[in-house]
Amino acid sequence: MKVHGAERGTRAPTVTTGEYEVSDRSHTDFVHVVPERVTQKCKVIIAPGMGESARIYTEPAVALAKLGHEVYAMSHDVALPDEHLEGIMRAELARARARYANALPRSIDALIRGIRITEFRKALALKTFIESKVQKGTDEKIDVVGHSQGGAYVTIAAFLWPELFDHVVLMNSAGHNGDVGYSKLFRRFMTGLSKRAALNSSKMVDVALESVRLIRKNGGFFKGRAVDEARSLVSFNAFPYLNAITQTVGRHIKIFRVYDANDSVFPHDEVLAEERRNERSIGTGRFGTRVTTHHKGHYSFIEKPDAVATELHALLA
Repeated sequence: MKVHGAERGTRAPTVTTGEYEVSDRSHTDFVHVVPERVTQKCKVIIAPGMGESARIYTEPAVALAKLGHEVYAMSHDVALPDEHLEGIMRAELARARARYANALPRSIDALIRGIRITEFRKALALKTFIESKVQKGTDEKIDVVGHSQGGAYVTIAAFLWPELFDHVVLMNSAGHNGDVGYSKLFRRFMTGLSKRAALNSSKMVDVALESVRLIRKNGGFFKGRAVDEARSLVSFNAFPYLNAITQTVGRHIKIFRVYDANDSVFPHDEVLAEERRNERSIGTGRFGTRVTTHHKGHYSFIEKPDAVATELHALLA
């Protein structure tokens, strides 16, 4: 574990980086940033997207810490063995069915049928990290910011374990722009990443390098699973899981859906069109608060950490 502290007398946050053992087969990276004085009641967790290590969110975490937040970032690409999860998943989904059955039985049944081990694994990793590294035996609620595919896993976690969360911010999240198909979505993702790297953005090169490093650390677990991981993005977009999670609004969680007008992976017009379709089916005002930003697109939080942190601070107040 490495600690990067500021010199005595400065006001810079203290940054701790390390690894957390998820199982005997897997480790996940985390970053912990503590301001000189914590002024916000809830700790914040940043949940990165597909292939994004927590370490590339160090600058965004520091930007939030400068505003008084204690911040964690964790990597989602963890190798929890699937064979150990089937029983856990069945039990957790049964609890969800009982929790929400009276409010939304049809959507709950659809959600339970739609969740796969691939998706549940990452939601459970988030829950485990919160309980063991952040709450540490307490029942304090957490604010969570989920980016891209991380937003989809945050949504599932908030649906299954709403008692863990105070605010949920879905930032340029998967699952809100309808079913555009695997090939098209994957091309958008890779094209956007390549364009940012071509523009000499060292941070975007770090996204790719950190992904490779994380996969190597977890050995052969992800070998042959790359397509399944990528296709999970599409399963979220093809499946209206948001119908279920947003039923907790007003009872458990404050939800914000933040989309950048320049996002080429999940275009703003598709998000708005899908929102209108869902409103016709289950009514207006059931999806939390949508916020539109105007930055650089899908990776705004990485490329413009200070500006995005200021906006997040206002939402989490």
